[in-house]
Amino acid sequence: MNLHDDGLLRIYNASGQILKSYGTAGPVRMRLNDYGFTVGQQKVFEIARVPASEPPAESPSPGPGPAPTPEPEPEPEPPAIQAVVFNTGYTFTKGQSWTRNGRKLVFQGDGNLVMYNSSDQPLFATGTNGRGARLAFQGDGNLVIYDSADKPSFASNTAGQGHRLIFRTNGDLAIFNQQNSVIWQFGLIHDRYQSLQRQLHQPLQCNQHLHQ
Repeated sequence: MNLHDDGLLRIYNASGQILKSYGTAGPVRMRLNDYGFTVGQQKVFEIARVPASEPPAESPSPGPGPAPTPEPEPEPEPPAIQAVVFNTGYTFTKGQSWTRNGRKLVFQGDGNLVMYNSSDQPLFATGTNGRGARLAFQGDGNLVIYDSADKPSFASNTAGQGHRLIFRTNGDLAIFNQQNSVIWQFGLIHDRYQSLQRQLHQPLQCNQHLHQ
């Protein structure tokens, strides 16, 4: 399609032949306006206007997804088993008991201090049943059971040396000096003691003074 100097708008095919002409040759010329071609005031050819493409609509932003699954909290570890520590000056009450490593230490109502195994069989005893009114780890470091007349029925013989009485996690009851050495033990089973216990079928009295 060409607009010639004579004011005619001609449309050609691929071979250059005129297919159609618009306008009037002569002093009245075809003009190209904003809205198409005109001859004088007459519109002869309109230019199709393609509306400007609108920007693509923004895709809605995805909403908040499901809340993330919280990580499971680790199970709290069981508290570590601690030794039972008695400082000098501690007085025991009848019926008190403690268990460590399957062994139970109890100051019985009959006044006997007994160590039992996990089968509730006596391993060691002070032999003060009927003669024990009170049990004290005295300020001088001696572990003593007194009768109703306030006379000693049992003693660890650690006066002046005992610093702490400890029921240890391995199930032994021991008295330590200030150098943290064991000076007395109640509940340490030796083969000869086990053999003797089987022969006697009764709790052993173990109030000997042990040194390391």
